[in-house]
Amino acid sequence: MTEPFSIERVQSLRRLTRAVADLLTERLTTYLATLSPLFRPRRVLGEHIRGAEKEPMKGADRAFREMQGLFDAVARGKPFTLARDLKSPVEVSSVNLEIHPVEYDHDVKFGSETRTVVVRSPLAWVLSYSGYGPEVLPKLLAHRTGANEELYEWLVHQMVLHAVVSNQPGLTDILSRLHFPISVVKEAASGALPITRLASPLSTIRPPDDVIMQSVELSGMDAFEEVINVDDIGRIGDPLKQQLIQIARSHGELASAV
Repeated sequence: MTEPFSIERVQSLRRLTRAVADLLTERLTTYLATLSPLFRPRRVLGEHIRGAEKEPMKGADRAFREMQGLFDAVARGKPFTLARDLKSPVEVSSVNLEIHPVEYDHDVKFGSETRTVVVRSPLAWVLSYSGYGPEVLPKLLAHRTGANEELYEWLVHQMVLHAVVSNQPGLTDILSRLHFPISVVKEAASGALPITRLASPLSTIRPPDDVIMQSVELSGMDAFEEVINVDDIGRIGDPLKQQLIQIARSHGELASAV
């Protein structure tokens, strides 16, 4: 993107970004609805999920032990500091999927002024089970109860989703081939918790701080949305096509210009 940023340029790109985000969000939502049976916890954890049929699931014991160990490490650290253990069978109240655009805090520095702005990445999403998204955590941490039952339940749903995704490489491969690769990240606000994210084939850009400050001043809100990197549109390719070309070339077929 060679054209310099200005508030006018950002406003134009924002309109394009929202149109693209609407398209990709709708497409991703459709894919996840189709693939939702593959995200059901009992596919990976079997009888370790309460209410599951008494049918042995290959690898379920190993997957549960790994989840249990990770849960202990995450739950006992900040910001959770939970003393409760994760025991089998696990209660999972929601298996429907939902996505949330990635958000993060950014300190905008302009002259002598520093302002914390919530920045949204509209073409990258946090994946969660319905009702257990990232926006719930700050509320649970701010209003802890003696038993911390809701905080424990929220964390269990994150751990279960992580176990489902990390133990099904075929699921990860499917979404990658659909141009929505899965990744796992950690954020300072949630300690050692592995957060499941989905990306799009297009990246977004955060303009310079002076442009963000102008936008914030105009909107009157300490919030900003990244804008699409237009150059990425021309870079989208078909992984299968590239693999087939490489195979054909290795057999002496296809010109190098293909």
